[in-house]
Amino acid sequence: MKVHCPPPTGDKPIIATEILYVRNVLKPIEVEDGSPANAMLLTLDATTYSLETPAEVKDLADAERPADKTLSLLSSKNQWPIYFDGERAKGPLQITENEVNISGYNSAFLIGKKKIPVINSAQEVFDVIQAAGGQTLPVLPPAKSIMAVESPFCTEEVGWRCGLEGVVHSIAQRPRCLPWNRKYDVPNNQRVKSATVFPGV
Repeated sequence: MKVHCPPPTGDKPIIATEILYVRNVLKPIEVEDGSPANAMLLTLDATTYSLETPAEVKDLADAERPADKTLSLLSSKNQWPIYFDGERAKGPLQITENEVNISGYNSAFLIGKKKIPVINSAQEVFDVIQAAGGQTLPVLPPAKSIMAVESPFCTEEVGWRCGLEGVVHSIAQRPRCLPWNRKYDVPNNQRVKSATVFPGV
């Protein structure tokens, strides 16, 4: 298949079976506001911006993919479609209550080492990936978020951020966090008012 790219690139050949996902292009984050690009394609080895819309790219790709390997569909914000190779996807990924309340997403999946948030429910993500033969994960509710509470140690903050991927530990868990803080040279008393509870922490 070929897609039409903004000048000066012109036509670009794409191997349909190597497409990981296709979505709307983000302006002006990825391209300038005045760019005629409509879709972003991520393949195994490149990122491509096309004049075709995501739906048009899907039609081109599905015409060259096996009949039982058409691109799957989930949705981003504004009901924007995300067409992806469900067989290469993994999910649903558990998200946090903050992601739901602040960002408006309800679940996410992983493909090409990229986390893709979607407005679909975790069960919908599970069903779509399962139908495509991808790797399914347990359907879990959003992870709880710790809100500010009073404590004998502090009446304003509820936890300390350690250096291991920015994980936040509650006051009760602080002793477990101290060795990581020392290892990663992060101040032990870097406190936060709102923290996310990560499974297994």
